[in-house]
Amino acid sequence: MGTAESLRAWCEQNRQIVLFAILVIALFLRLQQISQPFIDEYSWREADTASMADGFASGSWNIFQPQVRWGGSGPNHIGAEFQTVSFMAALGYKVVGSAPWVGRLVSVAFGVWGLFAFCQLLRRVWSTPAALTATAVLAVMPGAVFIDRSFLSDGAMTALMTTSLWWFVAWCQSRRFPYLVGAVITGALGCLTKLTGGILILPALYAAYSLLGHRLHERSTRLYLLVAAILVALPVCSYYLWARHLAASAAPFHFTGGGKFVWSGEFAEWLKNDYYLPQFWHLICSDLWGLPLICLATLGLCVRPESQQPNGARWLMHVWLIAMLIRYLVEARHLVADPYNVHLFNPVVAAFAGAGLSRLLAIAAGMRLPRPRAALGLLLFSGVALAGTAIGGRWHAGEPWSEPYSDHYVLARRLAELSSPNDLVISFGLEPVVLYHSDRHGWVFPPEEIATMKPGAAAHKSDYGPSDLASLRQLRMQGARWLVIPSFNSYLPAERSERLLSDYPELFVGIFNDFELVSEQPEGLIFRIK
Repeated sequence: MGTAESLRAWCEQNRQIVLFAILVIALFLRLQQISQPFIDEYSWREADTASMADGFASGSWNIFQPQVRWGGSGPNHIGAEFQTVSFMAALGYKVVGSAPWVGRLVSVAFGVWGLFAFCQLLRRVWSTPAALTATAVLAVMPGAVFIDRSFLSDGAMTALMTTSLWWFVAWCQSRRFPYLVGAVITGALGCLTKLTGGILILPALYAAYSLLGHRLHERSTRLYLLVAAILVALPVCSYYLWARHLAASAAPFHFTGGGKFVWSGEFAEWLKNDYYLPQFWHLICSDLWGLPLICLATLGLCVRPESQQPNGARWLMHVWLIAMLIRYLVEARHLVADPYNVHLFNPVVAAFAGAGLSRLLAIAAGMRLPRPRAALGLLLFSGVALAGTAIGGRWHAGEPWSEPYSDHYVLARRLAELSSPNDLVISFGLEPVVLYHSDRHGWVFPPEEIATMKPGAAAHKSDYGPSDLASLRQLRMQGARWLVIPSFNSYLPAERSERLLSDYPELFVGIFNDFELVSEQPEGLIFRIK
């Protein structure tokens, strides 16, 4: 038996131990800064998720009517994805209290389970060594680690959809009915948790075609597949029709993700921006994967996948990749604007990076060395290669781990000291972080949907002058008592009041006519209505 065969046999015999070690390492990485307030790169989206969890925990347990803190005095119901993660966190809040680590831990639990499901899926379509290698890559992939520890729905959706695909493949191979039931339940819940998970219908169709073969002509098989498809589609379609209705009928009249897809009427802008490819390349190199991992994945993509299963769907991950390319074509702007949406790309990239690493191991195994020395060399080589990928990727993907919203947190806690619980706040910048951390309701500014005041109104056009001042006065009339300008925000900088005066004199005069400055600090400015 050669070195490569010995390594495969060892992986088969010790796969549970190896997988357990991988999951422990993955858990350790995802528990980094688990108690950190929501001040990281995705804080603005986490603040919304946490607001909805707070809304549930405060007594509004209707999961079909999630609430956010922006849009007025409330309740501010939005049309959002099914709140699997925030609802589970709210249940945790009732036991241990509202704390950032509760929400993060829900995401971490889904992320680690997703790794286990990913390994089982690859074992069925490729081989045990390939599955373990790819799972090890996904366990240390910087973008996957960061998103799995963020209070977002993407980690849960990816884990649920991976589980559904694993169980569907298992049913196709074994025809054991419980696998199909599990695939239907997790597939429906995954699509509810985030609708974009439905794109994995493509690898599921390939699996059915590849694994069932002539049995697709059997009436019973077609009936099973039809009923399964209906049981997944019916609750998903029903819920999102309801979410659309809720967004059209209740303030702030917001439907999550709207306006960022190719059919939103701005295709010329997409072409003008080179279909957002430069931004996407920067995103995956600098934030999510890093160049070492991208190189490994490119190598793995050029390798014919091995399959130890006689009826394995060896090209499943290639179809998954095709599904992601289609998703990019229709969702490029959304992916670069909200990078956590790339999380569904992570498993397929890890699969090909694992295949690339396996090929390098095979090359090393082909060297003519004494067997004990070869085995030790392979283990050292794989460990060094994986550690190098993780460290190199982490070095390249360092930005999300920063704390760009720390100013918002400090300013919000100061606002909480100055204001009363029922006071309404205007927070400059298109993120609700100040509102969440101050435990106040109000509006983000400029209100993209100030016409959040009525459905169908045109989006607000910011001019740092009369138009914005008119919006501020409109919000004053609706009860706003405080105005907060963080030093870092998407609207204008506010390191000090003099900066406002020099750069935006008309806006400066208008603000000081209606508001008085009560706190000026490095983190920003806090005004109170006169």
